[in-house]
Amino acid sequence: LFLTFCEECHKKRARKLQKSLVNHWTYLNHFMKFCILSPLKSKRAEEVASKLLEIFLTFGASSILQSDNGREFSSAIIAELKTC
Repeated sequence: LFLTFCEECHKKRARKLQKSLVNHWTYLNHFMKFCILSPLKSKRAEEVASKLLEIFLTFGASSILQSDNGREFSSAIIAELKTC
């Protein structure tokens, strides 16, 4: 109740992200112990593959690619990226 009437809280309230950047992608490297969070405009396989390739070119390709079996990881584009 207090937060609804507090003017200072209304000014400092976090603004919502653009709808076009609501999706996010998390890359975890268990061997090197780091995590990368990346905003996505969509979860299309092409965009996910592009982000994955960018990470592989920066840090090197992983020997194991594990996913949550989402649609974006079951496409032919990701399969092709795995074989490169």
